[in-house]
Amino acid sequence: MYKAIEVKTMGEKELYSHLKGTIAALCNCLGLDDWKLILFNIDRLYGYKLCSAKEPDCPGADYKKIFFDRKRQNSYLNVMLDEEKAIIYDKLVNDNSSGYVPISKESLLEVYYPLFSVNRFEKEIIGCLYFAKHDHYQGDISELITKKAAADKIMDIHRMVNVVYMKYIKERTLFNLIHVFSEVIKAKEPLLEKHPYNVALLSNMIGIEAGLSPPQLYRLYLAGLLHDVGKIFVPGDILTKKTPLTEGEMDIIKKHPLHSYNIVKAFTHEYKILAGIEDIILHHHERYDGTGYPDGLAGEEIPLKSRILAIADAVDAMVSKRSYKIPKSPNDIIDDLLYNKGKQFDPELVTLICKLMREQKIKSDIPDKPIVIGALELLAREGACQLQGNLIKTNLGYTFMINYNECQCEKCKCQLPDIIKATFHTEYQGEVHEYEARVTHKDKEVVHISRLIPKSLPTYFSLPWMLGGIVNFKDLSTSEVIINNIGGNSLEFCVPMEQFEDINVLDNINSITINFEDEDTTVTGKVSKVVRISQRLYCHFDYLNILEATRDGIFRQIFKKQAETNRVLGWGL
Repeated sequence: MYKAIEVKTMGEKELYSHLKGTIAALCNCLGLDDWKLILFNIDRLYGYKLCSAKEPDCPGADYKKIFFDRKRQNSYLNVMLDEEKAIIYDKLVNDNSSGYVPISKESLLEVYYPLFSVNRFEKEIIGCLYFAKHDHYQGDISELITKKAAADKIMDIHRMVNVVYMKYIKERTLFNLIHVFSEVIKAKEPLLEKHPYNVALLSNMIGIEAGLSPPQLYRLYLAGLLHDVGKIFVPGDILTKKTPLTEGEMDIIKKHPLHSYNIVKAFTHEYKILAGIEDIILHHHERYDGTGYPDGLAGEEIPLKSRILAIADAVDAMVSKRSYKIPKSPNDIIDDLLYNKGKQFDPELVTLICKLMREQKIKSDIPDKPIVIGALELLAREGACQLQGNLIKTNLGYTFMINYNECQCEKCKCQLPDIIKATFHTEYQGEVHEYEARVTHKDKEVVHISRLIPKSLPTYFSLPWMLGGIVNFKDLSTSEVIINNIGGNSLEFCVPMEQFEDINVLDNINSITINFEDEDTTVTGKVSKVVRISQRLYCHFDYLNILEATRDGIFRQIFKKQAETNRVLGWGL
């Protein structure tokens, strides 16, 4: 016989509470007045205050703010990181001729105690226990801190800080892994590069309307990012084939959800946040009527998040250019959704996505997502350069991971003081979102950004409108483009990168012919801005010297299109 008793485990809230209590007890044991727990980011360039004696909660209110900047501050934290030893600064003994700045100017004694990672391969500082004494300290702090009572508490703190830090490291390495997967898939099929990010974003929009909680939305976003990772096992010539697939090739394509499932499943032991996501991914090609794959599930047998992923995946495929097809118009997309309501798609989700389109709920909170694809434009003293990569959200702001084999010109290698201005651009369904970026550090592979501030852009007719267009050059040559946003004073068009070997030729465009459904309209003007995002160039074209009758005609087309779209969308509700 045996007796089983329930074992109480420590949750995150209890862990933080115990950590704060243990540091406070150590501070009291040492006879000191104040304390702070400072953690460093992965490359130890920045430190943030997780908690302190003066804050009631852990994490404290300031844990998302940079407390220490190694490049810009001459702090005793720099000495601790360089020496990898505890640093004791006694104002009554040291004259501070070194020029290092203490954290507290009022305190007479400061202790900077390094916290190391539990890593069998190398010793790495991940944090600092900071203590201060406001008046004269009686005794030898260096001896007292090594005694058993203090050493035991420090060891306990070490263990708890490592638990907290490993959660941060795992999240960072997970997004680095997603970045690598994105690069591999891009090499196989460049037109698929933005697809997982678009699906993740649209899935979240639908999930919000469906009432999912923030943790559920986070996991749905990850599922969107990883749903097609199994395509790394699909031959590139199948992914880029421009003619219809054979039955055998289609069978290979149909295995990618299972490949994605197996890849994500293999990582769930290391990344607990992925647990369960593999099932969402496995069933994202099931159909509501039961004729999908791989398991032929029907109706509510299909997990809700898989049903959301399925419709988001389909809509982005319709609106995007692929090697085997051109983008569909919004009305054609709506027709497809309504035709497949209850067949391919969950009827309620069709209603939700039509509602999203009708109310034009394209979210402006794109930088709040865990990871998005985009371009970082750097304006340096010597010129400008655009870097392609992934923007990863962190507790201290953002990390921009530069794509492999990106531009390595001198402007990209410029030092931080040479950067005059930085702008982050991302795109969703033809709409470019632009943010002023506050850059705090830059190297060849990574740019750290403390803050993104939305920039006000010219007002466009905001529904997706994939119009054909012809750009006319000064030498009388022409080229076809897709016009994706249009207004009374300007428009935006996009082209594949390979269409123009030298983007400087875009400066020679002097007019654009807009192919409305019932007539063509030509507007004169100039390209005022070009942004490369992934494999496409997004160009802003300002009208110059156009007749008011031409402008009125554009507005009539806009109002006509808006009324038509609202009428069609109303059928799906």
